[in-house]
Amino acid sequence: MTRMIERWFPCAEVSANSSAGWGSGSTEIGLFPWFAKRPVTQAKAAVVCSLLPWPEDQAEQQRLQKLVQEGMSGRYGAWQLLHDEIVKANPEGASVLDPFSGRGMIPLEAGRLGLEAHGVDYSPVAVLASTLLTDFPFRDWSQEPLLPFTEESDALYDDRPRLLVDVRATLDEVGRRWTAAMEDYYPRVNGKQP
Repeated sequence: MTRMIERWFPCAEVSANSSAGWGSGSTEIGLFPWFAKRPVTQAKAAVVCSLLPWPEDQAEQQRLQKLVQEGMSGRYGAWQLLHDEIVKANPEGASVLDPFSGRGMIPLEAGRLGLEAHGVDYSPVAVLASTLLTDFPFRDWSQEPLLPFTEESDALYDDRPRLLVDVRATLDEVGRRWTAAMEDYYPRVNGKQP
C-alpha cells in the first residue's frame, strides 16, 4: 500500500502553524527544554501522513488531503476524523515507532491521536524527556493520594486534570519554601520581596 507521505506532505500548513500557537511546540518546550526543538505540527503531519493511504481515486486523495490540512490547523474535531481514517486504513492495527525519538514529539502526537506509539533513544536524558512528555500525561492520576502539602478542598473543586493540579501545587510549594528560606537574606523592601 502506498502511504500518503510518499506522495504528499502538508508543507504549507506545517509552515503556517510552526511559528506560533499550538503547532509551534512552545508549550512542550516549556515543560522540558530541548536543544533540537522541532514544531509539534511537523510531528503530527509525519504521523498522520505515514499512516494514511494514498488512494488511486483522485477525489479520495483530495478528501484525505483536506482532512489532513484541517487537522494541521489545530481543529480538534478533525483529530477524531483523522483517527478514524487511520484505523480504517490499518485494520490490523496502527502503531508508531520513532527510533530516534529525542524528547518524543512523534510518540506524543501519535498518543494524542489515540494510537499506540513507541520511542527509542540512546540518550538517557532524551528518554527521561520523552517519558515526562509522552507517558505521564496519558496516565489516570485521579486515584492518586493527595500531596501532603495540598488541601483536600483545593483539589476537589479544581476541574483541571489531576496531574496539572499536582504539578502546580508542587511548584507553588517549592516557591513558598524558597521564599521562606531566603527571607533572612532578601528582606522585604516596601512590602515586596526581591
